[in-house]
Amino acid sequence: MHNRYSFTARTFEGKKESGYIVGDNEKSVVTELRRKGLFVLDIRDVSKTKRTGFLTSLPFYKNVHRLSTKDSMILSRQLGAMLCAGLPLIEAMDVLKTQSFGQKLAVVIANVSDRIQTGVTLHESFDQEGHVFPNLMIDMLRVGEESGNLDEVLSRLGNYYEKELYVKEQLKNAMVYPLLVLLASIAALYILLIMVLPEFAQVFVSSGVDMPMSTQFMLTGASYFREHLLMVIFAAMGLLFGGSFILSSSIGDKLLNQLKGKLPFIGDIYQKVVVSRFSRSFSTLLRSGMTMSEAILLLQQTDSNKALYLETTRLIKSIEQGHGMTSIYHQEGFFPPFAKKMILVGEESGQLPEMLDQVADFYEEEVGHAIKRLSSIAEPVMIVLMMLLVGFIVLSVVLPMVEMWTLY
Repeated sequence: MHNRYSFTARTFEGKKESGYIVGDNEKSVVTELRRKGLFVLDIRDVSKTKRTGFLTSLPFYKNVHRLSTKDSMILSRQLGAMLCAGLPLIEAMDVLKTQSFGQKLAVVIANVSDRIQTGVTLHESFDQEGHVFPNLMIDMLRVGEESGNLDEVLSRLGNYYEKELYVKEQLKNAMVYPLLVLLASIAALYILLIMVLPEFAQVFVSSGVDMPMSTQFMLTGASYFREHLLMVIFAAMGLLFGGSFILSSSIGDKLLNQLKGKLPFIGDIYQKVVVSRFSRSFSTLLRSGMTMSEAILLLQQTDSNKALYLETTRLIKSIEQGHGMTSIYHQEGFFPPFAKKMILVGEESGQLPEMLDQVADFYEEEVGHAIKRLSSIAEPVMIVLMMLLVGFIVLSVVLPMVEMWTLY
């Protein structure tokens, strides 16, 4: 019985195509599309598709249910270690089901294990879980299963996600102090506006003193917050969820990436993070047996940075024309000069994966140093801003009091 599949794919020229195709199973459909010169980005069996609810149609639904970087690392390392030790895949998945993963991930692993016992491959089982597993992981598992090196591929995936987690943790740690200062400022502002100022307001009004503009502004703001507190809270929550909804969409993600690339200090760090991630991913895919064109097409899915997409599109055309990756060096683009030179040296010497790893290591260290420098600047700036805010509020209270003392 033939099934009907919807697919999204890219040509080697980088053009995106989508449509429907009929086949016996997903593997045969992917093979047919590749024979036609298409690299599959997404494929779904629409003949078995169930009607979904409103929640699953939301842009952020797939992000909420996606496997975290830490879980991806643990899963890859544990499964790879068991396969290296000689355990069959079915037994290894049974062992994984007993591990202390979260409840949702435990259910997913159980589903994957059940499918494998019916003869479905590991990468197909992961793919059938929707947006839970990253595309990078699924495609690398496919290559590992086809080449018979699944244990090595899982080991490389574990190393890749470990490096990815390290960079993410650095970025998170850099945000802890500014976030704490921001929360302390909000708490101080709330106490002064809602609890302290109203008490002084009655005294100022009854005394008949002329209040300066700063005091009038603060009293008006305090009065508005007290009378419309619920409305302010709901508006803030609406902005938070609305912003999350927009940023989780493809358009919002692209706009955010463009903004991050143009911000002072942040833009430089963001570029280094993207170059490091691309180099590490590219190296991992090449070591797993993918061709350069296939690896780059896959990486275009994992990052929505427009400049990187344009650069990698030029790379694919250069590779398909038989010029290798020379276009990366002769054109101004997203990659810094050091990364360009290392990539060209790696290609010419036949050690491209090794050179890509060195590029990734270099820029990961650069990101760490840049984050430390940014944190050393951000901490005193946040403290000064907090002092100015609190000082403005205190001054708004003290000035009318001084006026009262001169009158009485």
